[in-house]
Amino acid sequence: MTDFDAQPSSAAPADWRGSLPEDLRQHPALGQLPDVAALAREHVNAQGLIGRKGIIPPGEKDGPEAWERFHTALGRPARPDDYAFAAPEGMEGYDPDFAGWFRQAAHKAGLPARQASALHDAYIDLVRSRGAESAAARAARMDEAEAELRRDWGRGYERNLGLARRAAGAFADPEIARDLAERYGDAALVRLFARVGEAMSEDRLAGVGGGGGGFGLDAGSARAEIARVQGDAFRNPAHPLMDATHPEHDGLVERLRQLYRVAHSG
Repeated sequence: MTDFDAQPSSAAPADWRGSLPEDLRQHPALGQLPDVAALAREHVNAQGLIGRKGIIPPGEKDGPEAWERFHTALGRPARPDDYAFAAPEGMEGYDPDFAGWFRQAAHKAGLPARQASALHDAYIDLVRSRGAESAAARAARMDEAEAELRRDWGRGYERNLGLARRAAGAFADPEIARDLAERYGDAALVRLFARVGEAMSEDRLAGVGGGGGGFGLDAGSARAEIARVQGDAFRNPAHPLMDATHPEHDGLVERLRQLYRVAHSG
């Protein structure tokens, strides 16, 4: 038998890790790789996975610069003004300042242009739907108030409504009127102004002491006193002017009647 014939027919391959540095040679991750070809395959597969993962967000220890690069890579515009928001069609009261604020907030949050526009449009849709619901609810309240007043006043509805409009036009602050309607309902507001308008009517003022002598007030002072009394009544639901059953109600109404005459005497 020759030396060649003594060699085994299928000798085991030499450990390919023998040529690696000591720290790599003993690494557990290489223990399952039988040869260099397997190592190459693992490397190629790892590169494919990294490509699919895409942009990797910064870690907790990364600074602002890393986050700036990350947001830019995602598609955030360079400046807040570069966001292009579509102006809402047919929407009244859209504030251009809101768009400016939204651009600043979106840029600070790192939103890409597409996501920022989608969020802006979604918010506008929400505002529109809420506004439509509010307008519908307001219209329903007005219909209920009209039905209630027509039922209570009967044939006197148009006359009393005219008196209420006259009084509201002469004395009511629009903000106070809106606040009163929200707190007490439109019917209560119209009733109050109808009583004020009745007090202002010439036929009810006939026979009341002439001029301002009864109060010692001029027309301007009388108007100021009327505004003070009405303001107190608007802010206090238990005010005698708001409660027809209050023992001071009739006296206060009579006082206002005389004040109205003084206020319009000039």
